[in-house]
Amino acid sequence: PKNHKIQARYSRPSSVVSDSRTTSSPIEGGTERKGAPLYPRAAKRIFDIAGALLGVSILAGLFLPVALAIKMSSRGPVIFKQQRIGQYGRPFTIYKFRTMRPLERAEEARPYEGLHPRDQDSSESRITEAGQILRRLHLDEFPQFINVLKGDMSLVGPRPHQDIEAVQLKAVMGEEAYRRLVAAK
Repeated sequence: PKNHKIQARYSRPSSVVSDSRTTSSPIEGGTERKGAPLYPRAAKRIFDIAGALLGVSILAGLFLPVALAIKMSSRGPVIFKQQRIGQYGRPFTIYKFRTMRPLERAEEARPYEGLHPRDQDSSESRITEAGQILRRLHLDEFPQFINVLKGDMSLVGPRPHQDIEAVQLKAVMGEEAYRRLVAAK
C-alpha cells in the first residue's frame, strides 16, 4: 500500500525539458543534448543557488576588507575577469579577486609562448602579498559565487578551462573525450 505508492511514483517516466537551444563554439563545435531530465537539473540548480547564497552571506563581511587589501597592495581593478569555457563549450566571463599585479605594456606586447600563465616564471613575481594570502585561503575565488548565481558554473563539477587550455585539451584528449568532459557540469 504505502510502498506501492512510492514505487509507482518513482517508476513513472521523469519530466523532460524540451530544449530547442543549440550552442556552437569553435572549441566544442557541437550542440547541447536535448531532453535532459528536469528533476536532477532542477535539484542541482537549487543546490547551487542555495549554496552560493549561503557562501555569500557567510563571506559578505570579508568583501570590503579584501577589496581594500587588493587596492592597497597594487594598482588595478579589484575584480579580475577572464573568458572561460563552460558546459557544452559555452564561453563566459569568470570573476575572481585580483591576486597579481597587472601586466606592464612591454609584457602585454610579448607573444604567447605556449605556456599557461601559472607555469611562467614571471607570473610568480607578479603575485602580490595580499594575493598570496587570498590564494592560500581560496578567498580569491569568492566572486565566483556570482558566476554560480548567474548559472555560468556550478558549485560541484569540473573546473571551467581557459580558451587556450580548452584547445590544448581537445588536441590531447581527442574531440569525443573532450566533448564528454565539457558536457559535465
